[in-house]
Amino acid sequence: MSEDKFILDIKRLGINSEGIGYWRKKAVFVDNALPKEKIAVKVKEEKPNHILAENIEIIQASSNREKPFCAYYDKCGGCQNQHIKYEAGLQYKRETLLEALKRYANVTAKDVLIRSVIGMKNPTNYRNKSSLPLRFKAGKTKMGLYQKNSNQLVEIESCPIHDQRLNKINMEVCKLIDKMQIPVYDPKTKKGFIKFLITRIAYYTGEAQVTLILDKQYDCLKLAQEIFKIEGVSSVYQDIKQEDDSFNFFSGNLKLLWGEKTITEKLDKYQFKLLPDAFFQLNSQQTKVLYEEVKSATKLNKRDIVFDCYCGVGTISTYLADSCLKVIGIDNNKDAIKNAISNARLNNQTNMEFIAGDVEATVRKLIVNYRKIDCLIVDPPREGLKHFLKLIEEIKPKKIIYISCNLSTLAKDLAILKKNYKIKEIQPVDMFPFSAILESVVILEYLATNKTIKT
Repeated sequence: MSEDKFILDIKRLGINSEGIGYWRKKAVFVDNALPKEKIAVKVKEEKPNHILAENIEIIQASSNREKPFCAYYDKCGGCQNQHIKYEAGLQYKRETLLEALKRYANVTAKDVLIRSVIGMKNPTNYRNKSSLPLRFKAGKTKMGLYQKNSNQLVEIESCPIHDQRLNKINMEVCKLIDKMQIPVYDPKTKKGFIKFLITRIAYYTGEAQVTLILDKQYDCLKLAQEIFKIEGVSSVYQDIKQEDDSFNFFSGNLKLLWGEKTITEKLDKYQFKLLPDAFFQLNSQQTKVLYEEVKSATKLNKRDIVFDCYCGVGTISTYLADSCLKVIGIDNNKDAIKNAISNARLNNQTNMEFIAGDVEATVRKLIVNYRKIDCLIVDPPREGLKHFLKLIEEIKPKKIIYISCNLSTLAKDLAILKKNYKIKEIQPVDMFPFSAILESVVILEYLATNKTIKT
């Protein structure tokens, strides 16, 4: 084969589920390739230390390969693992976790108990929230998802990862937009109004919330009244946001157009009121599993003080409150904290305190009065703990439960934490089936405590 085309043996999967092989002492990264496969590749880009290549032919397929169940899979960037049998995908995710721990933290399965990934019995239609760009094409409003690494829209009518109730509501909203002849935003001409359609369904109550993201002011009241008539819809909001940001669709200026201010989700005996921009796990079914794992990991007693950092709307705090003396939840999102306070009242929990502010600065102030933290819960953003690590080293919580969906930042943080903490156990949970993302619950115990126990 030519210099830009060659045969490659795939050795393992990378952190984004790309296949990795080696050619002329360089790592080669290839999408849609599995370990133990022999494939023909074409070089897309060669860099000093690695090569990005395209899979042009599968010469020898893995027994773990299967046909994707979604018609849009090859074009859409929403999923990465539909070409992998689900049970095999769980094992691959665990291996990717092991690889990240070894690479960044010099930790192996011989050093730490790393359990099997907890998967789902029915791993489709699990996602409780959709955030879809809209376009006007061939006389109709179309919704879709962006193609991987581009702003090219892949039109979809239904997503097999989304809750089927979301799919139905989204289609009905698009029909109403056309019926009422409301111009959808065109990024090329900068004309039109509605840019994104964001819909959230409370899996266990069936209450749905629709938010219209606009580029500029437009009277959507009549549209909201019609959307409210769709089965399951409890509230309709709008937000105006001109800057495109795939990580944050909201501007902070949400306006309730029609219906209830919040929707209610139930997890076990607990209830949670949710605003459109409130963080809530995207897989309600696995959220119950995740939080039970967190609760089990803490092993709290009625004398313990718990700090729940990056607490969001207080879901983990709620799960832990009955088992300890007090939970203090901290988050820099003021609206999330307001939501958390109302959720505490809703669940009749009086031993919870929620504070809005920078996590590091707030903990530094609080530790003066509390003097000890029996258990520190951290569920940080994807960039990890960053400067908070230094404060943790100073205040020395007895136990840390670290929850993360970013394997590389988790491993890098553990490399620092393991100087003073024993990494006791890691329990991975598959919160996002058929994606490359893996959630992990890590138990860390302060080494000085372990020495005291031994003596």
